[in-house]
Amino acid sequence: MKTIGRALVATMMLLPCLASAQVAGAAAPTLTGVETRITTNLADQFDPAISGNLIVYTDTRGADRDIWYYDLATGLEAPVTTAPGNQDLTDVSQGLIVYTDESVADVVVFDTIAHSTTNLTNAANSLSIDPSIGQKLVAWTDNRDGNIEIYAKDLITGEERRISNSPDRDERSAVSNGTIAWQRCGASGTCDIFAYDWASKATRQITNTPADDERMPDISGTRIVYQGLRGTERDIFAFDLATGVETRLALPGDQVNANVSGDFVAFEDLSSGTYKIKLWHIPSGAVFDIATAASGAQFLNDIDGNRVVFTDDRNGQLDIYLYEFTAVFPAPPNALPQDCAHLNGARPVLDNIFERTAGAPHEFKVSFAAEPGDGLICITNGPNGSAKVSSGEIELNEAEIVREHDFNAAGGQSHEGDDDHRQIVPVDSLERRAALLASNELDVELSSRPGSAIRIQIFQAPGGGAIDTAKHARHHAHDHDRADDPGAVRDDLGSSQHGLTADPEAVGCSQSGAGLLAPLALAALALLALMPRPSVQRARSRRSR
Repeated sequence: MKTIGRALVATMMLLPCLASAQVAGAAAPTLTGVETRITTNLADQFDPAISGNLIVYTDTRGADRDIWYYDLATGLEAPVTTAPGNQDLTDVSQGLIVYTDESVADVVVFDTIAHSTTNLTNAANSLSIDPSIGQKLVAWTDNRDGNIEIYAKDLITGEERRISNSPDRDERSAVSNGTIAWQRCGASGTCDIFAYDWASKATRQITNTPADDERMPDISGTRIVYQGLRGTERDIFAFDLATGVETRLALPGDQVNANVSGDFVAFEDLSSGTYKIKLWHIPSGAVFDIATAASGAQFLNDIDGNRVVFTDDRNGQLDIYLYEFTAVFPAPPNALPQDCAHLNGARPVLDNIFERTAGAPHEFKVSFAAEPGDGLICITNGPNGSAKVSSGEIELNEAEIVREHDFNAAGGQSHEGDDDHRQIVPVDSLERRAALLASNELDVELSSRPGSAIRIQIFQAPGGGAIDTAKHARHHAHDHDRADDPGAVRDDLGSSQHGLTADPEAVGCSQSGAGLLAPLALAALALLALMPRPSVQRARSRRSR
């Protein structure tokens, strides 16, 4: 993407590391990625959060700390706050930015579409800070009852609830799809992770390790990630709410500040003596370096889909950087997908989640490599509990494979035949077949309501051969409209997506780097640590947000 004030820093191929901590059954992907510098102002910008095309961060170019955001779709940077006093500790979801106004100790929400600001807490005698947001649910830390607790508010209904109720200290919330995760710390100084389901009002204790310490949770779908001190080093852990299985990434040295989106976890590795951002692919256990700078530190990260944002001090001040990656999964020998319900262990050559946030329809372009031959495209509507897409278009190599109304089971028509009362019923999944080239480009445009998302997986037959469609071939009239297009769809099946199985055990390795944490980074962290509030190094929600 070409924008004024942004410099394309590097394109790199990253291979999974060779040393492993444990054995995992899932195949490791190969990652390709592009790193882009987002901020260029000579003042410090740090602590970013990302949702869709919006990156929000704390900025010091004024007399105090303010909130700014950057729109990847337009390339424009804009302030959220310019009033006196400090504003920081931000999060973003579906075009809504939440932050702490330190001057009044309140939680505030800013709508980037309406350009309106709302104080959610507005309490003169309490401390309301450190908000997180997932879809339209906001959670924060509050002491209005004389103790540090978690509160939350539904922005649609206006309902506010006290989420935690303990004499211990409850703080550092993260929100995704109606679930709130947080840490509870006792008098001993150790913490455990808890989760609350907004719909059922049920609270669940995720960790129960009085002698150990788990902190800074983040959540995406059914996965909660956190850092844990069990022994002498801090490691990253992932807990699946659906299966109850906890997976540990055991690497040398300390790893902290985990943030999760789908199958990928971004975290900060301190094993080399300085902060470096890495990615963990949970199903395979593969670990990837993502920052291209040989010197300096990268920290205070966030992740949404295939985008990672982080703070970087390589330029002499603190800047925000973006890393966009594509994961390509090798197909196991003799794996022959038949359709989306019968993948036979095949691995996709592309596996990405695309999310619609607020504003104009969102367009995405993803390039990926494959072997020329037949391709199977499996589209899951509403992955990880997100809202379903009802309108959108998808092209592969400039050939249309999904039309505007294909996401609507009613095809855009009323069940009663009245066009003025059309019922939109999003489909659960779509299946397409198209020719793959050595180099491919996928174009996705989503125009349905904010918060809706799709997962696109593209498979190919091993060796670039043909995919077996004999057992499940079905034909639809509109396919014949594309018969003259060599790249067009040849089959259209509405089968349900079956998820790929993954071993819960993890592997990983560490790669050392040189240098110490740069003075500017230390100064920023020290400043935030001295504030009489939770530190800015916090985990956030996914941002399917």
